Amino acid sequence: MTITATTERHGHALTPAALGAKFTRIDAAYAGYLDAHPSMPNRWLLVQTLLTARERRMMLGMLGCQPGARVLDVGSGFGQVPLELAATLPVHVTGIDVDPANLAVATAIHERLSVENGELLFGESAIELTQGSIYELPVRSASVDLVICRFVYQHLADPTQATAELFRVLREGGRAVLVDIDDQFSITYPEHSSSLASLQDAFSRLQATDGGDRFVGRKLAGYLAQGGFSVAATMLWPQAAFLSSVDGNASRMFELERLHNAKDAIVEQGILTASEIDWYLSSYSSEEPGGRFSCNAQVIAVGQRPPRSGATPRS
Repeated sequence: MTITATTERHGHALTPAALGAKFTRIDAAYAGYLDAHPSMPNRWLLVQTLLTARERRMMLGMLGCQPGARVLDVGSGFGQVPLELAATLPVHVTGIDVDPANLAVATAIHERLSVENGELLFGESAIELTQGSIYELPVRSASVDLVICRFVYQHLADPTQATAELFRVLREGGRAVLVDIDDQFSITYPEHSSSLASLQDAFSRLQATDGGDRFVGRKLAGYLAQGGFSVAATMLWPQAAFLSSVDGNASRMFELERLHNAKDAIVEQGILTASEIDWYLSSYSSEEPGGRFSCNAQVIAVGQRPPRSGATPRS
């Protein structure tokens, strides 16, 4: 599925008001899909996409993406990053995800925006959504200027092979931007109740059974270096908030939906019994939300594919 902009380019800079209006339209499309599909699989992920929009867009603004760049968004999920980049700059973005259900949602939302908002994308921009695995990307070697890989490495059983694929598709001088979590950078006060702590532990153990790693953030730069990249930057992207009782209740609803979604898999892996999960969920849902300080940090690692000996990378 491909969407191409229909507007003409008038310079590369958008005013904050114009860009904000575009993002408002994008958010409205995602929220509309969410309201129209209350029983969709992984609904909590789409909720999270909306809740984290502001932070994600701030981070994307730091990438240094250039007009005309060919960008690959690996683990594209519901396709929000390709839309946001193509609405900001004239770029060609390919979103790749292994899950066809995610791609179906992304395609439906993108097509709706294409029909209703013909001038959403920046002039000369194009978006392509494709199914594929990070271990075998359906992309030509040395054909990409920038690879974005957000919250994928925490799920990988073989990050070394994945990094080799990112290296393969990037041109000389191209950059890979890895973003992921490290649970050691998460703090809450007051601490979570024992019921929620037990459920979160079960969720982490479930992820580990598939080779996942909730502490992968500290390892991202190492994976890039081992994969032949020159590590250009490493940083923390901190987020902190005080959740009022109203905000705390919304956060709890999101957390309950996420944990309900994982229940069958947790039981199937023998991590908790169904009755144990039900008891923890019931206990957590009956708690008074109260006020709570929350702080976490994502790790960002940027790698550059070096030029061959004696060659000069393209600017």
